[in-house]
Amino acid sequence: MKEQFNKLWEHHAPSQDKVEYFLFLNFVKNYLSMQGVNNPLVVEIGVRGVKQSLYYKNLLNAEYIGIDIQKKQQDFIICGDSTKKETLEELKKRLNGRMIDLLFIDGWHTYDVVKSDWEMYSPLAKHLVALHDINWKINYYPDDKKVNPNGDVPSVNKLWNELYEQGKSMISFQIPGTFEVIDDQQNKEIYIGDPGIGVVLMDRKELECRWTFEKNKFRHMWGENGRAYPRAKRIGGCSGTTVSK
Repeated sequence: MKEQFNKLWEHHAPSQDKVEYFLFLNFVKNYLSMQGVNNPLVVEIGVRGVKQSLYYKNLLNAEYIGIDIQKKQQDFIICGDSTKKETLEELKKRLNGRMIDLLFIDGWHTYDVVKSDWEMYSPLAKHLVALHDINWKINYYPDDKKVNPNGDVPSVNKLWNELYEQGKSMISFQIPGTFEVIDDQQNKEIYIGDPGIGVVLMDRKELECRWTFEKNKFRHMWGENGRAYPRAKRIGGCSGTTVSK
């Protein structure tokens, strides 16, 4: 899978951190395979350049449906606002009663929108729901573009923490460091902190261990002159009714 991944990345690199995206896809492939799912149905909210669809189709052998507020040329993309009921209904029409194996939420990152995406679409997912940028903190208000240097505008990070407190079974893939994005229009930093991909295991209802996968210090060797391995770090409790941190 790694060789295929590198070939895709060479010409079709998406808006993801390379290492954490590989770790994420490798986990998804293995997890779904253990569930007996070899041709998963993947739905992605927020497709941007539509490059990620290539990874799901080629590496996971998946059927792919995307949702984006901007019109795309591909017929497998639903053009619509994910917070609107009519967009949800269009997706249900295409699903035709089927459940989603992997839902990847990567649309607008403010807390109210990402929470809406979670509440509206996660009930349609049987196995996995992924949230992108679980560590990013937005430092500007979308409505009036006022900058908040503390980076405390509620975002994906708030929802991820809420799901943790609810006792969801989850795993995260993240690379320590700082990730910055510049708004082309305002020329201001929008997000601060690590990106990170968080995954909620929808078919694991019991409280389980929480894990985060990170690359070790040999990250610079990944895919080049050597091999570097991810390490798993336990971030929560495994049993009982309480969550330890």
